[in-house]
Amino acid sequence: MKNLLLIPTHSKSNLAVLLSAIALMLLSFGNANAQKGNLLVTTETHINGKAFKGYMITVYEDLMGNGDFSPIDQFMCNSSKQNFNMKYNSAYMLDFATPADLHYTVQFDTHNAKTDDDREFEIDIDFSKLDINEYPNTIEMVSFNDNVQDFAFKTLVDSKVQQAAVK
Repeated sequence: MKNLLLIPTHSKSNLAVLLSAIALMLLSFGNANAQKGNLLVTTETHINGKAFKGYMITVYEDLMGNGDFSPIDQFMCNSSKQNFNMKYNSAYMLDFATPADLHYTVQFDTHNAKTDDDREFEIDIDFSKLDINEYPNTIEMVSFNDNVQDFAFKTLVDSKVQQAAVK
C-alpha cells in the first residue's frame, strides 16, 4: 500500500473557504440548538366504543420544507394507543389505514410554534364515526393557535363538502 503525503496549502482562497465552512457549521449548530421542545402526539383509536388495533400507520415528514411529504416510518399497530414525537419547525402527517381501506390522516404543522416548551396533543379517533362510502379519506390539520397559545385543530374545507354545497 502506498503512503500518501498530504501537504497543507495556505492560500488565502482556501483559508477563506475553510473559515466560511466552519462559520456555517457553527451557525447551523447554533440554530439547531436554539429550537427547544417537541410536540408529543398521543393517539387513541376506537371502533364502536372498543379499543381498535390492527391498522397500518404511515408517518410522513416534510424533510425539505417544500410541502412534499416523504414516508419516514410505517408499521402495523398492535395497540390502540400510540405516541409520536415531533420536532418544532417541521411538518408531519400521520395516516391511519384500516384493513377496509378507510383512512384517517392528520397533518401537523409545528412551524410558528411560539414556544420552547414541550407540548402534548391528544387525538381520539373513532373509526365508527367515519363513513367509508361518503368520506373514505378524512383529513384534519393541527397547528399552533395564537389565541390559545397551544396546538389545536384547524378547520379544513373538504372538497366533497364544497361540491355538495354547490349542488
